[in-house]
Order: sequence, then structure tokens, then C-alpha cells
Amino acid sequence: ARIRPFRRQAAVGLHLTLTDQVAATGPSSLAPEGKLPGLASLALPVRRGRIDERDVHAELDAQYDRFVETLAGPPDYVDGHQHVHFLPMVRNWL
Repeated sequence: ARIRPFRRQAAVGLHLTLTDQVAATGPSSLAPEGKLPGLASLALPVRRGRIDERDVHAELDAQYDRFVETLAGPPDYVDGHQHVHFLPMVRNWL
């Protein structure tokens, strides 16, 4: 919220994360204990279809909504922590 006054002076982006943080949505197939997995623990289950794309999209929606609420507007750009934006299910969301 402290950067809100600078929104007109600088581009402010959303850095999506699906790893190593508390999930914004709570427990799901993505974060069974409510904590997002490490990158190594994310890649294989994604490839094997063990993580529901709807859970990933719900997490990304929650992060986006939190950004918009906190900064009173949409991000100027979106990227991903540890390049998660390259995962097909994240690209589908984008």
C-alpha cells in the first residue's frame, strides 16, 4: 500500500508465485497443507496432472485480486516467481 502514491510514476507489476509461500487460497491440490510447494515438488505433479488446473487458477485469481485491492488497480505487468508463468496452466490463466 505504501507504493500506491507512485503508481503514476513507475510501472508496478504482479509477481505471481506458486512456490514456497503460504497459499492465498488455503489448502488445495496445489497446496495440500496450505503452503505452496518448492519448485522441485511442483514441476513433476504438474506434468503428471496431479494438480488441478482450477486450483492453480484460483490461487492466481486470489493473488491478482489481492494486488488490485491493495494497490487500487490492476498491475502494469505480470510475471512469475521462479518462472512459473511458463507452466502451461499458468499461461492458460494469463
